[in-house]
Amino acid sequence: KNLTDVKDVKNLLNKKLSVVICAERVKELQSKKGRLMCFIQGSDDTGKITFTIFPNEYEKIKLLDIKKQDVIVGFGKAEKRFNDYNIIIERIKKLN
Repeated sequence: KNLTDVKDVKNLLNKKLSVVICAERVKELQSKKGRLMCFIQGSDDTGKITFTIFPNEYEKIKLLDIKKQDVIVGFGKAEKRFNDYNIIIERIKKLN
């Protein structure tokens, strides 16, 4: 598949893309409805980005047990929230 560098995400807002990052911070929290979701902050050689994983997807992904320093590829839609870019994750895969 075509991989996108983090620095190029800003030019591809609302498009589907795949990005490989090294996870630097994995934060699990409860949604407003009390279901678990997750944010993964990470980077590649070109910049930093956050993967946002909502509850429905997180239920499937949780078993991957993603931790800091894991290399992962995320597929989803690029979005901008405030001044930060993130990817709303549909699928994720651990590469290490």
